[in-house]
Amino acid sequence: MGMQGLEMLMRRLGARWGAWLDRNAGILLVVGTALLMLGLNLLTPTWGDDWHRSFPLDRAGQIPAQLLGEYLGWTGRMSVLALTYLFLLQYPGSLVVFAIINALAFSALLVGLFVLATGRWPRRSFNDAAMLLLLLGAAWFGIEAFGEGVLWKTGAIGFLWASAATLFAVRPYVDLLCDRASPPEPGKGRWIALPGYFLLGMALENLSAATLVVMLAALFECWRMRRPVAGPMAWNCAAYACGFAVLVAAPGNFVRYAMQSDGQPMYARLPALVERIWLQETETTGLLFAILVVLVLSVRPGERAMDLRRFSAIFGLALLSGLAMIGSTAVAYGGRTAFASEVLLIASLGAAARPLLDQSRTGWPLIGALLVVGTVLAADMLRTVEQYAATQAQTGRRETLMREYRAAGIRVARLPSYRVPYVDGLHDDLVRRRYFLRDIHGDIPNNGWRNGTFAEDHGFDFALRIDKPFVLFEPTIDDHAHFRQYLNGEQLRIVARDEREAFASREVVYLIAPGSCAAARSAAAAAGYGFDWQEGQVALVRADGMVDNRHCVLRADAVGHD
Repeated sequence: MGMQGLEMLMRRLGARWGAWLDRNAGILLVVGTALLMLGLNLLTPTWGDDWHRSFPLDRAGQIPAQLLGEYLGWTGRMSVLALTYLFLLQYPGSLVVFAIINALAFSALLVGLFVLATGRWPRRSFNDAAMLLLLLGAAWFGIEAFGEGVLWKTGAIGFLWASAATLFAVRPYVDLLCDRASPPEPGKGRWIALPGYFLLGMALENLSAATLVVMLAALFECWRMRRPVAGPMAWNCAAYACGFAVLVAAPGNFVRYAMQSDGQPMYARLPALVERIWLQETETTGLLFAILVVLVLSVRPGERAMDLRRFSAIFGLALLSGLAMIGSTAVAYGGRTAFASEVLLIASLGAAARPLLDQSRTGWPLIGALLVVGTVLAADMLRTVEQYAATQAQTGRRETLMREYRAAGIRVARLPSYRVPYVDGLHDDLVRRRYFLRDIHGDIPNNGWRNGTFAEDHGFDFALRIDKPFVLFEPTIDDHAHFRQYLNGEQLRIVARDEREAFASREVVYLIAPGSCAAARSAAAAAGYGFDWQEGQVALVRADGMVDNRHCVLRADAVGHD
C-alpha cells in the first residue's frame, strides 16, 4: 500500500471513529460519571447522622416509632427520612447497594439538569455530550456542599435524591410557562405519578415551596390564556401541595424553631438573606458570574427567545428556593442549605448556554473549551478520589482497632483522627467542597449524641476521638500477626507493619520506649535504627483501654532500611 492509500485509510478510520464518538460521547460521559460516583460512594464511610439512622434488620420494626418521634420533635421530611432508614438498614452488602443507587441518582441528576435546561432528553450527538460535560463541571465545582449533599449518605438522600427528582417533576410545568403545548393525556398510567409527587412535596422545605409556586404559576398561566392542560398535571400539583402541607405542619418544625429561633420576624431577615445569597453565589461558587457571562455570549436580539423564557423560569425557581430560606431560623443560606438552589442555578446556566452549543456554532473554540473543562475536571476528580481513598484506608485501620478492642472486652473505643490529603490539621467536622467528614468528637462537653450513636452502631458503650492520626493497642504490639518485630527489649521496642495510604501501601516503623523521646531516639540510633522519627502522631492505648502517657511512641517510614 502506497502513502496515498495509507492516508486514505487513516482518513476513513478517523471519520468512522469520529462518527462513533459523536453518537456515543454522551453515553460514555454518563456511564463514566456513574462509575466514578460508584467508586467515591464505596470509599465514603458512614458519618454523623448515618449512625443514628442505621438499624440492624432485627430492629427494623422500631423505624415507624422513630419516624413518628422525628415528625413530632424535629422535622416533617418524612419521605426522605423513611428512605434514609430503609437504605441504611444493616445487612450484608447494604452499603454496596446504597453506593450503586446513589451513583445512579447522581447520573439522574446530570440527565435531569439537561432535561430541565433544554426541555428534551439528550440525543446521541456531540453537542448534547458537550452540554452534559458543561453541566457536570458546573455541578462538580459549583455546588459548595457537593461532598455533604452527594456522598454523605444521609445528605445524599435528603438533598441529591430530592433535587434530582424535582428536576424531572417540575419540567412539565416549566414547559407550560415556556408556551409549549401541554403534554398529551396519558393512558392507563395517568395516576401513577400521584404518590411520587405527594412524597416529593414533603422532601425539602425551601425546594418544595419554590417548586409548588412554579407549578401553580404554570397552571394559572394556562387558565389565564385558556390553554388546555393535561388532567394529571393539576392532580399532580394537588398531590405535591398535600405533601408540602404534611411537611410544614409537622409539630417538630415548631419544636426545632423554638430551640433555634433568633427572635427576628421573617421580613427582618430578608435584606441579610439577599446579601448572603449574593455573596454565596458570586464569591463562593461563582455561579451568578458564570450565568452572566454565558448570557452575554448567547443572547442575541430576536434569536432563541424560547431559551430566554426557559432560562427565566428556571432562574426564578432557583431564586425562589433560596429566598424560601427566610422561613429558617437566622440567616441560613450556604453549604447544604444552598444545595437545591445551586442545582437549579446550574440548570439555568445550561438553559442560557444552549445557543452556544448549536450545531452551527461548534468548532475548534468549543472543542478547546471542552478540553480545558475536561482536563481541570479530571485533575480535581483524581484529587478527590485520593482524599476518599485515604479516608477509606484509615477507616480500615479503625475497624481493625475496634475488633481488637472488642476482643479484649474494652467498652470505650479510643480512636485515631482522620488525616486528609491536602487539608491541614485534624478535624471532627470538615466541609471542603467535594470532601465531607462528620466524625466523632474528642473528650469535650456535649459530645454524647454523636459519639454515643457511633458507639452503639459499632458495638461499644461510648467512643472518643484522640487528637492523633495513629493509635496502637499495646497488647497487639508483640503479636507477630499484627507487627513485624525489629527489636523487642524492655527499654526499647521497634516494630513495623504495612499501612495503606490512598493508592499504595508502605512499610511503617514504630518505636515504643519508656521515658523521654530524646533518649528513645538516641537508643534507636545506637541500635542501628536511625530513622526520621516523627513525634506527636501516635497514641498508645493500654490493655485497660486508657491512653498510656508514660511511654514515648514515635513513627517513621521504613525507607532505606535494610
